[in-house]
Amino acid sequence: MSRALRLPGGFTLPLVTLVVKFCAMMAFAPTRQVLRDLLAWAPASRSVLRMIDMAGAEARDFLDQAEVPEGDTETLLILADGKGAPGIKRAEYAKRRQPHRKAENRIRQPKSGSPKKRRGPGKKSKNAKMAAVGVLCTLKMDKNGHSRPVNKRMYATFKSYRALFEWLKVEAVRRGYGTRKFQKIEFVADGADTLWTLQQEYFPEAEVCLDWIHAVEKLWACGKAINRGSRTKRGPLEAWVHAQKKLLRHGNLNEVLTTLRAALDGTPMTGPGNKYRREVLENTINHFTKNQSRMRYHELRQQGLVIGSGLIEGTVRHLVGMRLDGPGMRWGKARAEAVLQLRCVLLNGLWTEFESFLASRNSLRLAPQPVPTVTHDAKSRLEMAA
Repeated sequence: MSRALRLPGGFTLPLVTLVVKFCAMMAFAPTRQVLRDLLAWAPASRSVLRMIDMAGAEARDFLDQAEVPEGDTETLLILADGKGAPGIKRAEYAKRRQPHRKAENRIRQPKSGSPKKRRGPGKKSKNAKMAAVGVLCTLKMDKNGHSRPVNKRMYATFKSYRALFEWLKVEAVRRGYGTRKFQKIEFVADGADTLWTLQQEYFPEAEVCLDWIHAVEKLWACGKAINRGSRTKRGPLEAWVHAQKKLLRHGNLNEVLTTLRAALDGTPMTGPGNKYRREVLENTINHFTKNQSRMRYHELRQQGLVIGSGLIEGTVRHLVGMRLDGPGMRWGKARAEAVLQLRCVLLNGLWTEFESFLASRNSLRLAPQPVPTVTHDAKSRLEMAA
């Protein structure tokens, strides 16, 4: 009867999609509370996980066959970046599975062994696992002559950056990449070598651009190294950075490099703080020299292309950060991927089409149990066999 009425796991499909949509927007516990307030009822925690597992497994298939946007312009923009989400380790997972004891029955256990080792600067406890995020859109000129993105689609996966680029290439081809539809193709990213290596492999014809904000941050670091006492005297630092930004924006990268090299030569090898200052200057000089062909900001602006990656920065924050990087969250591999794919569907504005897609799947079923949690430090069968 459940199969005849299309009741996966005893729940109606509209209820399942409602629960899954809420879970794609907020954490599981608030989702159940909202349902209690709306319906005076909420599914059990395990039922919520079963719904997420079922719908998340269908999300990628839906995205692969979803209709491409209409009204693309002749300029295709491709952006890529990454964002970490907290993963769970075996030790913490085992600790969380222990039954909770009531406060009055707890017996304080004496500390054993040496005190817990403190984490150093920059060391975080969340064991972040990187989600590779990409954006495909086209650029359209507004009335003021500025380029703005239209027909934006976002894609993300925890598998690898290569898996993301394979996906982006397929979607770009579906939209007309490799044909005469797009007269200009641009790729924008930060300074990560992995992204540029994959760009050369999957989108070699694209105009490339190193993110402008990324380059400006390097200039600020160099300005602080050159203008000592900038904490109390901000004027000279701001004037120096403004001058270098103007040169860089107008295509005079060589003059900026000459200034940085002169500052490096004028910084003694020894002395308080000089080692750090020299490292900052050397790293920036090497970075700008390596990416010189990707810093043609003046030429790109003349062609009506973008030079900043603000679009992808906002995407990683909304797609990954606001849902998967909350306080106290720890994700297993499979469920993190499922929620991420569901967020891609939701933020791409395709949820109504996704509901119709699920309704057309006659074999849709909820598993008897939630997918077991696989911790990020669990060894695969190949590693165990080796």
